[in-house]
Amino acid sequence: MMEKNNSDWIGPSETLALVMKSGRARDVAKTFILQNLCTEEITTNARWLCNDDMKEMNDAQVPTHFWVAADISGQRGWVHGDFQTVVEETNTKWEVRGVKFSLRDINSVLNLPNNKRTSELKFTNPQNVFSITNQSPQNVQDSMNDPGRPTKGYALYREKFRERKEKELLEINLASEAEYLLSWLKKEHPSSEFPTTKTIKNRIRDEFKQVKKA
Repeated sequence: MMEKNNSDWIGPSETLALVMKSGRARDVAKTFILQNLCTEEITTNARWLCNDDMKEMNDAQVPTHFWVAADISGQRGWVHGDFQTVVEETNTKWEVRGVKFSLRDINSVLNLPNNKRTSELKFTNPQNVFSITNQSPQNVQDSMNDPGRPTKGYALYREKFRERKEKELLEINLASEAEYLLSWLKKEHPSSEFPTTKTIKNRIRDEFKQVKKA
């Protein structure tokens, strides 16, 4: 349950800004946050949490397996703290609202003094804070294979899917698009773990339907 001292928890927009002030670009900052959520370095609580089994909880800690499969690219999540995902092992859809991040944990992974907030920070030398932006482009891309329990290249084929969506190159149906993405992943990232086409379909289903309805 969320601690009573609200100053110990910050919203997603402030969390993102805090990480970006350490010298990371926006997308890299999001990946960095997700990595630390998946490895339980950062704790999160939600005002409301629910899954397909109708297990609703209020003021609850968000489980790690939610973040391992989560899509954190949407703007709404970083403004309102509302995220959703499909957990692969159980094929269960989860939704959380009003997510808050532990300020203590954020400062810990950034090697900052405890309880420092965005407005207090002035980074004169971002290089003294670990940043995956110091890696080569290939290493940055490889790091998008979410850590902790593997998500089998989700961040990689998600980015490819969105690139294809913007260029209006999507296949005519969901199954064909999933097959294309799996084939692309195997060709371009042979060292990655590979999901099934069913998993890819579950991950891109909602976004794919929205495009086709437009």
